[in-house]
Amino acid sequence: MKIVGYLEGTDSLFLTYLVANGYGTLPLGNGIDNYGKFIKLLTRSDRISLVVAYLHKIMTFPSYPISHRDILYSCKSLGIPVIVVVPKNEHSKAEKILEDVINDVILVDPEDLLKESLKILSG
Repeated sequence: MKIVGYLEGTDSLFLTYLVANGYGTLPLGNGIDNYGKFIKLLTRSDRISLVVAYLHKIMTFPSYPISHRDILYSCKSLGIPVIVVVPKNEHSKAEKILEDVINDVILVDPEDLLKESLKILSG
């Protein structure tokens, strides 16, 4: 079974579709929101095939001791694809914000989340 890790706020109908179609889901936290397993602590034993997060869930403020690079570190080191949900008309802004990790994430419009997730999960 493939498992999708997701940060708080991920569309519940999207998650319900995944579960109804044989995928597992695992709530993840960004270390600030006390939601799910801290994403930075993911290991191979979690068997995560994909992570889904809205842009604001992986961003921290400048004086916070961890950055978006830290939050995404385990995903990068484990080779877990990360979808960052951002409206299409905001992609260029998100690319600038995520400039240092843009090659490690996939920006996806909310309307395309299911389609793009299934494409990754079927690969």
